[in-house]
Amino acid sequence: MKTAGADINEIFSQGGKDLMNLLDYCIRSIQVDPIFVFLVQDYRNSPTVAKAVALYDLFCVPNALARLSTQEVIPPMDLRIQSSIRPIRDYWTRSQVKSFSGVRDSLPPLLPPRYLFDFISSSVQKSSKAFSAIRRRYKPRRTPVENLPGGKMTMIQRHFVEKLWEPIIRPQLVAVGFWRIASIG
Repeated sequence: MKTAGADINEIFSQGGKDLMNLLDYCIRSIQVDPIFVFLVQDYRNSPTVAKAVALYDLFCVPNALARLSTQEVIPPMDLRIQSSIRPIRDYWTRSQVKSFSGVRDSLPPLLPPRYLFDFISSSVQKSSKAFSAIRRRYKPRRTPVENLPGGKMTMIQRHFVEKLWEPIIRPQLVAVGFWRIASIG
């Protein structure tokens, strides 16, 4: 008897251990699209300049370390997010220069729009192969490692986790306020 796969949105809304296991599996299997969607949901709850810049830099730019697979809605194919992030990045850069220079004058606060990444997140959920594969194959009752083919990580997966996710991507995400991601991977 064949069992149905996982409902990612249901796991996202329920949270808890099942969510952490799903996110851990996504990292171990180098399926960053669901990670991005999860982070966009977190971003919507408390958008900040730092979070917006991190999401853009880590997932959307060409040659991003965790580049999304749905490339038709990110640069260079679609420049909407690039145009939208430009003033936010400029603000971020100015605020960083002021903090490093010791200048006490603060910039007026900037709250980026909650919906900034919604069109990308929506496209990822509709057309990402990672979402389709997880819906078909991921079994919430198994551990993240048990869900991997053969029950272990490949050399490429191990390289991603040990050389990119743990030392670079995860610390950048945690530093800007995505604290729920701190124990993933």
